[in-house]
Amino acid sequence: MRPGTEENYLLDKDGKMCCLGFAGRYLCNLPDERLLDSGTPAHLGDAFWQGLPWLLQEAENIHGEPIGTLEDSYECKELMYVNDDSMCSDAEREVIIIETFAEYGIDVTFEG
Repeated sequence: MRPGTEENYLLDKDGKMCCLGFAGRYLCNLPDERLLDSGTPAHLGDAFWQGLPWLLQEAENIHGEPIGTLEDSYECKELMYVNDDSMCSDAEREVIIIETFAEYGIDVTFEG
């Protein structure tokens, strides 16, 4: 998805997909039906946990104890933020996405 839209999804009804949606499709083999209208990897739970564990983390209570659910990791939130940031140019956005995925040994290429 691109910045400036009211709601952002991994995949929307118009076929627009963010980098995390592409990761889910191509690295976790998630079908579009699972990605459609899902806001974040945490909404998909174990599907992302299996293929890209660095995108999710155990949620904790205020005492730092696990509460049995997953939440989006810092890196995941950073990717969502840069994707939605209307002040970020496409070139800047692409560099951040490429560098973040590269930290985990994943090559990202933008087309078009």
